[in-house]
Amino acid sequence: MYTSTGRSSERYCGYNGGFSITVIPRANKKHLPKGIKITENMIIVENGTIYEVAGGVQFYANGNSDPFYYSICDIISVKDSEGNLLWNKKPYW
Repeated sequence: MYTSTGRSSERYCGYNGGFSITVIPRANKKHLPKGIKITENMIIVENGTIYEVAGGVQFYANGNSDPFYYSICDIISVKDSEGNLLWNKKPYW
């Protein structure tokens, strides 16, 4: 998230709870913590936290203290456990 000065805040907690992340096909899915469900291009987290950081998004899953990270270029969308859109890649052309 961006502050009123236009600078990215160092760490912004955007969401707590269950969520799913749709990523581009070439995104690396090998670095994910245990207990996460993975389908073709979707990562499903039953309970976690999302932090937006400069250049990407950090995800904490299922009480794991180590985050996993995706660049904004690799994420298509993030939805809560009920399917509501939390974040969507917007084309800038």
